[in-house]
Amino acid sequence: MKSLLKMAAFAALIATFAACDESPVKSDYDPVADPTQAPQGVLTYDADVYQTKVRLSGKVSDYANLVDYGFICCIDTVLDQVGGDFREALINGALSKQHIVSMKGVADADEFIFVSDEYDANAEYYYTTYAQNYNGITCGDPVLFETGALYKGVYNLSASSSEADWEEISYVMALGEDPVRPFEFVQDGMTKAGSFVSYAKAGPNKYKPDNWLVFKSDLGVAMQFSYLVKPLATKATSFHERYQILISKDSITADNYAAAEILVDYTFVPDTVINEDGSESLVVPEVGVEVIDIPQEYEYSKAWIAIRHFDTYTQGLSVNAVKLY
Repeated sequence: MKSLLKMAAFAALIATFAACDESPVKSDYDPVADPTQAPQGVLTYDADVYQTKVRLSGKVSDYANLVDYGFICCIDTVLDQVGGDFREALINGALSKQHIVSMKGVADADEFIFVSDEYDANAEYYYTTYAQNYNGITCGDPVLFETGALYKGVYNLSASSSEADWEEISYVMALGEDPVRPFEFVQDGMTKAGSFVSYAKAGPNKYKPDNWLVFKSDLGVAMQFSYLVKPLATKATSFHERYQILISKDSITADNYAAAEILVDYTFVPDTVINEDGSESLVVPEVGVEVIDIPQEYEYSKAWIAIRHFDTYTQGLSVNAVKLY
């Protein structure tokens, strides 16, 4: 599991427990720790687990005045050896910096989360929330969770994926008035790269797309959807295509598509640049992979995610890659 804790913070945390008697001179200018003023209101929530992808959640009070805060996590046998006490595990050196995830400066709020898929498969872990000030450290109650199989993304389709790969998890839908041409799989004859394309114009033919490419899947925890979509136009004057990314817990059909939740609504437009002589020129902007977070309400459910091309169009839109992970 990745650790975000800085070495200095970890050293300070251990020093809180292992400090010996101060010299008389040092005590003159060092504040005396008061254990009764250690952090209060430290809570650890149940972990959310999907295979080996886990979301840890916790809460502290007055985070801005804490020296450090975050999570401590370890295999169950480590904590069992010290009677299930994280403080005892710290004092005895049973834990190291790799077991600690500092959220100081990462999450600026009393409530915070940490997501990772770098856990062992089919293993049991304990974790807790911790908060540290200059008077000591407080840990929440230990929470036990169990991982499953090694985490893999739900799907990952790209230019090297076959038409069968795409169609295994997706379907197309066309809602536009004639003439219309639904999303279709297109493969480059030389590179063999494939993509799904929604045409607004092909040769002399012009279409009026309201085209949908829909992906069906089961969702886990803290899912993200990444995609690469591009206008077919290569000229800036034709660089106008609108798309949406939508999600629904029901299959998206011609009867219920309006009920799907819109996650992204974007229209490609050319960039305007200022030339050396002060004149303006239109240029095609760079297009790359976009990543969006799937709302938490869809976790542990079956969901349909759609890419919709509609409303504003010049040449067409290609879907070059999609990934749900």
